Amino acid sequence: MIFVWGSSSSGDLQILTGLPGFQCPRPRPEFCVVGTALGTVLLTLAIIPRAAGTIGLPRRSAAAALAVGLVVSSVAPVWILSQGVNELWFAVAAAAPLAVLSAMGLERLWAATAVTGSSKRWPWIATAAGLVSALLAALLWPSGSSDAVTLRALGPLLPWIVASVVAGVVWLRGARPLLLPVLATVLIVSAAVGRGVTVAGDVGLESSTGPNVSISSPVETEDPEAAGTTDAAEASADPEPQPANEDMRVGAIEWSVERNQAATWLRDNARNGDILATNQVEQAMIPAVVRIRTYLSGLPYQAMYGSRSMAGEVPVREAYSRSLTKGLTPESVNALCSAGVDWLWVEGASTGITAPVVFTNEGVTVYRLRDSECAQ
Repeated sequence: MIFVWGSSSSGDLQILTGLPGFQCPRPRPEFCVVGTALGTVLLTLAIIPRAAGTIGLPRRSAAAALAVGLVVSSVAPVWILSQGVNELWFAVAAAAPLAVLSAMGLERLWAATAVTGSSKRWPWIATAAGLVSALLAALLWPSGSSDAVTLRALGPLLPWIVASVVAGVVWLRGARPLLLPVLATVLIVSAAVGRGVTVAGDVGLESSTGPNVSISSPVETEDPEAAGTTDAAEASADPEPQPANEDMRVGAIEWSVERNQAATWLRDNARNGDILATNQVEQAMIPAVVRIRTYLSGLPYQAMYGSRSMAGEVPVREAYSRSLTKGLTPESVNALCSAGVDWLWVEGASTGITAPVVFTNEGVTVYRLRDSECAQ
């Protein structure tokens, strides 16, 4: 019951709290519920085809029991949790053993059916139909993105539509004993080649296609033993960057030499319990490299992974963080100090910050937010 009632986001395990809105900010929440339900059904239809052959497993056998458990563990997270993406990893984890069990069951289905004469063509027809449905899904794939309602959403329906058409022809031809084997074969073949669904176009996620950069360390400097300094003039004398410090892209993440130098300095000088505020709220690399907590960072991930208790606070913190380029106001200082912020990381000109500059280069300025600023 703890899991079934009490969570609506993966951030703090509050499954389905907030019905009927499902956490969707819409003027009419009922539309959000319908959209969430339809999306969940589509995901379920995309998961099940791999398990289609398990209907041929002997009833009350260990293999059948295992198959039922794998199917339930694949589908249940999609229906119970509400994050919408990471629940699919359960289905991915179950895919390999399900594929084996499905192949075993499919072999039993065909072996139990007397395939003679003209009926020998149906295994080949079913296989070809599965390949066609996968090809159609591949052609639909580049027509849109996964975070919007486009023709791509029809992809999970195609194997079922094609399988139903072929099964209907089998029924009309009077070959009804072949109905289940044909249905299962179309679905399994579609699932088996599903990995190649992007053959006709990109997956639509920049992070999956960005070049992978092999680097020894994103924060290495020429002298790792060099002591940090709080003198702005001394800190601005940038060391000669090593090859690992050149501007780079790791996936979709841009990481410049200026950010690298600032992150290295701050990591060497900040304490473990310190908190950093930055106007680069989309960045997740900054806290990862600096290794301290942030007032707000990784903004695109907040909706998926953030705690419900912080949902109202995120836009407030975003506004204060982005306003750092315009300087500090009594209101923003009070908010930052109340949250325990110790450092400010600002990219872009900012003339309204009176806190002392402790590091600066061409791209980044780091300020120390002291008790004296907080007391004003």
